[in-house]
Amino acid sequence: MKKIISMTVAALLLLPLSLSAAIESGYLRDKLPQNTLIYLRVPHHWGVTSAAKDTRFHQVLSGEVNQKTIAQIDTGLYKNVWSELDSVIQSPVFSFLNHHIRSPYEVVAYLPENAPIMALQVLTSAKLNLSNTKVLQQLLDSMAAAAQSEVNILQAFDENQFAQITVANTPMMLHYDSAQQRLYTLSSMAAMTPSALKKAVSLFQPTIEHPMFAVEKQFDNSGQGLFFWVNAEQLLPILKPMMPPEKQEPLTAMGIFGLRSVALGLGTADKKGRLKFSVDFEKSGLLNYLPAIENSFTVDSAGKPDFLVSFSLPLKDVLIKVEQALQTFAPEDYKEYQVFSQEFEQLTGVSLLDAADIFAGEHHIFTDNTGYFYATKIKNKATLDKLLNLLVTKLQGELNKKTTKNVEYYELNYSDPSLQEMEKELKQLGGEHPVFNFVVELLTRLRSRAYWREEGDYLVFSSFPQMLRDRALATDRQPLQQWLTTEQHQNAQHSLLLLSTQPKNLSRFFYYSYLGSLNILADIAKTKIDISAFPSALELDLPRWGTYAAQIDLAETQANIELIFENNPLEFLVNHMGTVAVATGIGAAVALPAYMKAQERAQIFEEQGERTDTAPAPKPAPDQTQIAAAGVSILYDFAAPAEQFYLENEELPTLEDLGVSLEGSVFSDVEILEEEELGYAATFHDQELGVIFFTYDEDGEEWLCEADKELVVESSESHCELIVD
Repeated sequence: MKKIISMTVAALLLLPLSLSAAIESGYLRDKLPQNTLIYLRVPHHWGVTSAAKDTRFHQVLSGEVNQKTIAQIDTGLYKNVWSELDSVIQSPVFSFLNHHIRSPYEVVAYLPENAPIMALQVLTSAKLNLSNTKVLQQLLDSMAAAAQSEVNILQAFDENQFAQITVANTPMMLHYDSAQQRLYTLSSMAAMTPSALKKAVSLFQPTIEHPMFAVEKQFDNSGQGLFFWVNAEQLLPILKPMMPPEKQEPLTAMGIFGLRSVALGLGTADKKGRLKFSVDFEKSGLLNYLPAIENSFTVDSAGKPDFLVSFSLPLKDVLIKVEQALQTFAPEDYKEYQVFSQEFEQLTGVSLLDAADIFAGEHHIFTDNTGYFYATKIKNKATLDKLLNLLVTKLQGELNKKTTKNVEYYELNYSDPSLQEMEKELKQLGGEHPVFNFVVELLTRLRSRAYWREEGDYLVFSSFPQMLRDRALATDRQPLQQWLTTEQHQNAQHSLLLLSTQPKNLSRFFYYSYLGSLNILADIAKTKIDISAFPSALELDLPRWGTYAAQIDLAETQANIELIFENNPLEFLVNHMGTVAVATGIGAAVALPAYMKAQERAQIFEEQGERTDTAPAPKPAPDQTQIAAAGVSILYDFAAPAEQFYLENEELPTLEDLGVSLEGSVFSDVEILEEEELGYAATFHDQELGVIFFTYDEDGEEWLCEADKELVVESSESHCELIVD
């Protein structure tokens, strides 16, 4: 077992090197039965951090240049890395994990209707690029050999592509649907049969409504990100009767049995990458004492803010809940709290609850075009003034309202009590030394100052009055709430703690780091790529400012912890040279469309067919040089997938195998060459151009072209240069 674990771990450590094309979204996610208890989606390699999703990098990652580059590197990695590693460990585990899997790996645990918990069934699914079960059987054999008694093969893959194994004495049925190229496994303590697996798969039908959907939408709307969801509302009532009473009681007191769902995910939603943990609950037990945050930020900044930290807590509501909790769970501590509350009121003339009700609960620290500020929302100004006057008296301070350049602000000048305490300690330390004592006296002359302005319901503080003045005179104002919503894509309605910033040049640095990682991967894969074919950051119009944010939310029935970023949570590792800080993990691109778009490249030839007399006048026909060049380009497009297919199956694929259509292209037919040559014969519609023989040189690991007609074509493809007889 240790050997198989070490093999798997080693493969996972190399996953950042994997690039793949045509990665599908999760298959089971929109087919979940209502009795699903757990859903897990493991993304395809590093697709969760670098896939082409709805972010600022979508244009380049889904572009044709990137697709062709990825296809080349993917082929090279399979041939020169994964296959070689497979030979070393005598198992296809590396090729399977890094090349043959073509979708996220999904796991669904569900309980058949009215069945006991011991009848729990676990169905898994993944899309593969295999035409048969040969590699799968090799993988099972190597796992069984490495794991010794932990993995046992009860039945190898049969003619119907079913197999049966046990893992840690748990029965597991496997089925590979070669028509859909999808692998299913079913695990249960019950007896496993092909019919049981077929029945399980039949339960997964497309559904419009499911309790998981609303939760998943907050984490990842691509169907490719990491996502883990527990249906606690159905699972906990099943588990509760299995627990002894002494274990149920503390969980009930904490409110655990009021949980409805728990979710963890890493994906893309609302145009930003998100790493999030969420708990949905019905309040009970200790959960009753959690405050529900309701924010409505109305403070603004001068121009666009650069940095924001917000803390929101209705202090009076929290104190009331603390009092209730102390009365219920800690009566002795409640008595001490009452004594403190009484002493506070005697000292200030204001009750503790009234003092807590001064502030509305919003506190913001932010920087903008005019300086750095702290803003707090005031709820009871009369009580604030009362306490402020008391504070001024106690601290021997002065409170003045001033006006400079028609801008009103307040200045509080006071003696810091900590300096007085320090004076006593220093004089004891220095004894009667006159110079030392004089220096100490100079230090005690220092005064502390605070400056603030009243702006509606807010007090806005700054270190210097000049900042307050510049802020007051600034005409370009932007509400913080608007900035959070439109630029940072943050919903602050229920945020307890929120941090948001815009690092400069983040998107551009990350893009060039991605290009650098492609070069690294191409070197590892022994593949030549043309990095100069990619557009520049300016051509892509990538913004100079990116987003980094984090927040903790507390709503009435939900709590969240979330990290928000542009595209990748590892972006902070990108340095200013544009290189990659951790190998190539943050640059591997996945989730790209299929290799072949040959018909799109040949759209200029769509008007070559016969036309009626009433049809519009045809467009000017391309000349033969253009047609021949387009043909070379089309052949080169399917070189990489054809080479992959050959390496896996020891035979060249037909166009049908590759999913390629000649409709609208410059070719009338493409046939596999017979006899000793390895390649294709591509016949042009234009008979004057004849045939191109597209052959694969195994020794030189390159594709060559030969034409049977005299036509000079300068090919732009570096790996396929037309040779004219």
